[in-house]
Amino acid sequence: MKFVIVGFDGLRPEMITAERMPHLHRFMKSAVVAQEHRCCFPSETYVNLPSLVTGSNASGHGLVGNSFHDPLFDKSKAFDCENVAHMHFRKTERAGGVYDVPSLGEMLGRDGRHLAVLTANSDGCAYQKHHAGPDYGHLVLSCWTPETGTPSDEVARIVERFGPAGQYQAPDLIGATYLTNVFLDHLAQGEPASGNLPDVTIIWYAEPDTSYHKFGLGSPEALNALADTDNQFGRILDWWERQGADEEVQLVAVSDHAHITQAEPFDLRQALRDAGFSVGHSLAEDTDVLVLPGYCARLYLREPSLAKRIAPALMEREEIGMLFSHPRNEVEGLVDGCFSASLVFADHSDAPDLYAILRTSNETDVWNLEGTCTFDAYYGPGSGMHGGLHKKELSNTLIAAGSFFREGVDLKEHTGIVDIAPTLLNGLGLTAPAAWHGRVLQEALTKATEAAPEPQVVHFETGTSAFRQSLSRVVRGPACYLDGGERVT
Repeated sequence: MKFVIVGFDGLRPEMITAERMPHLHRFMKSAVVAQEHRCCFPSETYVNLPSLVTGSNASGHGLVGNSFHDPLFDKSKAFDCENVAHMHFRKTERAGGVYDVPSLGEMLGRDGRHLAVLTANSDGCAYQKHHAGPDYGHLVLSCWTPETGTPSDEVARIVERFGPAGQYQAPDLIGATYLTNVFLDHLAQGEPASGNLPDVTIIWYAEPDTSYHKFGLGSPEALNALADTDNQFGRILDWWERQGADEEVQLVAVSDHAHITQAEPFDLRQALRDAGFSVGHSLAEDTDVLVLPGYCARLYLREPSLAKRIAPALMEREEIGMLFSHPRNEVEGLVDGCFSASLVFADHSDAPDLYAILRTSNETDVWNLEGTCTFDAYYGPGSGMHGGLHKKELSNTLIAAGSFFREGVDLKEHTGIVDIAPTLLNGLGLTAPAAWHGRVLQEALTKATEAAPEPQVVHFETGTSAFRQSLSRVVRGPACYLDGGERVT
């Protein structure tokens, strides 16, 4: 049995229609479709790609945002998960390595199995999916930077045959085609169809995320990107229907998060300065707070006690949606009115003193898509954004077909990105580490070995007289899924 995972970065599931993505839509009809599939918090790429390959939330794997403050790395600048040099540093200089739990690639490599990664995102993104690739001689390649790919001899053969991908640009109409060519004409060559395939292959398209961010969710550019990636998936689907399915190749389509639309701008750094706090770009400066800005901002404080002054000042601002601090207990933060970071599984030692999510609404955007947010630092009004806890951005994609999976079934109860790696390992006869947060999706399998756990929905609320926030979670056995949060006053 082999698994081929095709990732559509940022794909919002409701965009999969017969008109916009006919190939993926056709694939859904014979597949298991997870209708209530959730990503992890923060709902960012470089939190959820680690979750995909570690079966763990941020508190488990340790990457708490696309960027974050890591004093071991450099006090003068943020650790950037997109940067492969930063990721190399984490692997070699940090006691726990890249992740605090074993990764899918490590589990497979130790058992003599093979994981290959092809991505149209950054080389840091490729490394996150399989940082142990170089240790086992497994193919790990970002098409834009083949010089950082491994193993070097195989990458050289790929470049000689397919050429360099060229210059990255948005919409990315090059990367998905390049990756699909490499998969079909390099990895999937041979008889039988599954003969030369790695045990698990991850193909990661950068779209529609790139175009959502730059042009907006319903823009012509984003719709063009959707159609283009769908066409490339269609080539893989054609191959799978011709020969791969008969050879017990399991085809899985996923996304890492979804998007909502930016509405009103807000300068969080200036708001803190207006409240009397000094704001810097690093904690090496003599300032009160380091702000890594964005719709979901991370605030690192010179003194932890400052949280009890800064959080109340932010609660007075209408633009602030939700606030999380270090835990007092599982639900309440150390600061009155804040939720505990443990409630959203982000209570890691590298987590900020405060997570500040800007305010969201359930209003529709100009394309009649639900969900808007106040924004800071990136892109402009009408652009796509993610990182917070709006239900629409937590809703991501899982569609799976093959002999291992049930046919033509919609899963109505919650599942999560943390469940994918445990389920793949189960199909390969391996057991997920106890430290992982996900579960085997028994309800998706042709031959389930036990009943899927029943869901338990739990709602939380905290705040002050003028600032109230709520959060919903769904518990299913050992797994817990975030089902949306918002400011309620």
